Amino acid sequence: AYKRNDGYESTHVHLARLTARGWDSRKLFRCYGGCGRVAFSPDGSTLYLIGGRWFGKHRFYRDLLKYDLKTRPRQPVRVTGGLRARELDISPDGSSALVITGFWGSTALVEVDLTSGASKTLIPLSKDLQLNQPRYLGDGRIIVSSQSSGGWRDLWVREADGAMKRLTRTPAREIGVTLSPDRKTAYYSSDREDVWNIYALDIGTGEEWQVTRVLGGAFNPSVSPDGGKVIFNAYGRR
Repeated sequence: AYKRNDGYESTHVHLARLTARGWDSRKLFRCYGGCGRVAFSPDGSTLYLIGGRWFGKHRFYRDLLKYDLKTRPRQPVRVTGGLRARELDISPDGSSALVITGFWGSTALVEVDLTSGASKTLIPLSKDLQLNQPRYLGDGRIIVSSQSSGGWRDLWVREADGAMKRLTRTPAREIGVTLSPDRKTAYYSSDREDVWNIYALDIGTGEEWQVTRVLGGAFNPSVSPDGGKVIFNAYGRR
């Protein structure tokens, strides 16, 4: 699933399949109020995303939405109300979602129950860590990309007890983090050689290696279910 804007019509979310004949894609819905990252439920039946919706008569907030891929309605339905959400990740068992919320220049990490819509704060609002791209590690820990007060944008792990552990410490920026299917390896974009490329990090050992070497830039990696391939946004001279 991906967002597409061709310059002629509003941004839409599309669903694509790689087949023997090539790329088969179909349009699902218009991104009314914007569309953030999209994520599937573990069984592939539901698509989750962040989008803008009216909350009351005078306020318009970005909330967590869900879209049933079996019935395919015209628009997704709202899971939360007035959350000021961005980013998201779905838990391995499909019961909850991680989202980033913001208020007056501070960010927080919130977990949402996908059945009730109830939310609880895992990392409270703080200006010291500007949080982005949370991902479940599946063992009570969460990996997140964050910019600290010194301007560093690194990868951090929130331990099961709430403690924060720093994984990378470079002058470069590490963004767009995603995980391998076994959730033991993190893939992300970094500009440590002045060109954005995809890198990988073994979360257990701390070993890093470079995955791509492009000229224009590589962003937003997503790993195939078998862990053997990665797709990403590539930028070139055109």
